[in-house]
Amino acid sequence: FKYCIAMDVLLPELQHIDLQIRLNAVSNIGLFAKKLGKEETLKSLLPALQILLSDEDEILAALAEQISSFPDHIGTDNVVPLLELLEPLCKAEETVVRNKATASIEAICKFFTDEQIQTSFVPMLKRLASEEWFTPKSSACRIFYIAFSRSPSEVQSDLISIYKTLCSDETPMVRRAAATHLKSLIPFAPVSMMEEQILDCVKSFDNDEQDSVRLLVVDIAIAIAKTLTEQNAAGLNKSIVEPLITACCQDKSWRVRFMVGTKFAELASALGEEMTKDVLLPFFCGLLKDAEAEVRMVAAEQISRVAELLPLETVISEILPILKTLSVDEAQNVREAMAADIMLLAKQFGTQGTNDHLLDLFLHLLKDDVAEVRLNVIGKLDQVTSIIGIEHISTHLIPAIVELAEDQQWRVRQAVIAFMPRLAKQLDIQYFNDKLLPLCVGWLSDSVFRIREKAAENLMNLVSVLGVEYYTLSIHPQLSKITKSSNYLYRMVALFAAAKLAPILPVEVVKTQLTEELVLVLVDDVTANVRLNVGASLDVILPLLEGEPEFVASKIQPALKKLGEDKDMDVKAYAAVPKVSS
Repeated sequence: FKYCIAMDVLLPELQHIDLQIRLNAVSNIGLFAKKLGKEETLKSLLPALQILLSDEDEILAALAEQISSFPDHIGTDNVVPLLELLEPLCKAEETVVRNKATASIEAICKFFTDEQIQTSFVPMLKRLASEEWFTPKSSACRIFYIAFSRSPSEVQSDLISIYKTLCSDETPMVRRAAATHLKSLIPFAPVSMMEEQILDCVKSFDNDEQDSVRLLVVDIAIAIAKTLTEQNAAGLNKSIVEPLITACCQDKSWRVRFMVGTKFAELASALGEEMTKDVLLPFFCGLLKDAEAEVRMVAAEQISRVAELLPLETVISEILPILKTLSVDEAQNVREAMAADIMLLAKQFGTQGTNDHLLDLFLHLLKDDVAEVRLNVIGKLDQVTSIIGIEHISTHLIPAIVELAEDQQWRVRQAVIAFMPRLAKQLDIQYFNDKLLPLCVGWLSDSVFRIREKAAENLMNLVSVLGVEYYTLSIHPQLSKITKSSNYLYRMVALFAAAKLAPILPVEVVKTQLTEELVLVLVDDVTANVRLNVGASLDVILPLLEGEPEFVASKIQPALKKLGEDKDMDVKAYAAVPKVSS
């Protein structure tokens, strides 16, 4: 009876003329399957779903997605019949439908026994691969690894022969799919197959007329290198992988060389230090000098990771001269990429090597005309300051930082502000006060609000690093001066800073130096915005003074009362909001 009701409801909706009603029905077939139970779902629901296979793409995509949950409703030992629904969906014109169908196949095949793989899945795979149109062939490429990974060697040989035909298919879309998914077969291929059939497949891609196919050889080469290393056959990398990489690095299409540059560090890691030095290094240097700026850019992003696999003297003799050329490259994006990466070389070079070979390069990039280049260097300066030593920080980096502190680009100034607390950890306090504290105070009066805001946060970070005494002796006097500024925007910054600092300072300091000397002195300010921010600062301070009722009653409540009687309506309304419990 429950079955009849469920199917009587579902079937009309699956055949309804309204697309949205059909889509809702398909989206809920999991609930119907749960109500029907295992036997009725297998007997009646799955055959009923066949009527949808000629429906709109939205319906097909939803159906393909829903099928992946069916093992929960019919049991993991009854999943084979689901292939009857998924096989037609793998032939759909719409890519989304095919992707969801193959994803569902991947999900349900986990429950197949090895026998079911051979008796049900492999025949379906062969049918898809032998179709004339490109869509089923492309789907077959994606799920090929399922059969290949769970088949005996004689079946694997048969399957790889089929895959070879897909690799040389006349349709570029099929060849591209075959190239994309070949790397998923490689971990399951024996070494002998790697040397012959797999290599034949890759060679067909290497000579393909479509660069969108040839560039996929890079990922295949990486997969082969990793697999050979795992199978203790790394010695074959020279005969198998090296020719592939040579062809890609020398390819006439910049897109192929771009792909090599993007994956170079991963490739070098897979091949190991010896091959990186003997085989890959010349190619890497060639990519750094490539005629196309995009290729030079992605290669520059790999410098530090590739250098880790090379002896230091090799990096100095082979790569460093190219870096000096790239630092003046006409393409802005190349300099940006290099600036973001070469700072990481300092760790490998060490103190003496960084000072001798890299420091001048860093300083040159800090003066680059393009703000993004300067930003990338500043963002990684902490990688250098911890290595080069206090003497070189003082004599080389500090002058450059002082210059950047007044950079015309506010984002550069913001990056320098963020670097201050880390620098404060390494410098003598007196030296920091002499050279850099004036900058920290100067930013509080910057013309850009974002910089003034970050400058207030910076004071909090400096106190977190240097301690409360540093606030009392060095920062508080500067903030007190700002409360007397003729510019109301700067007086507001003193209030911002007080609100930021209050949570990290002792109660006594909050009472006297923050509340009385910075905040309450501005309660009668001529500018309404300043008086409004007095109230905002007190919002932050009051919860910190819960244990000081006398101070609150004698100092803060009168100030709030005065603000509550303010002639400005906004200030008055803000002060009227309860600040403390009565």
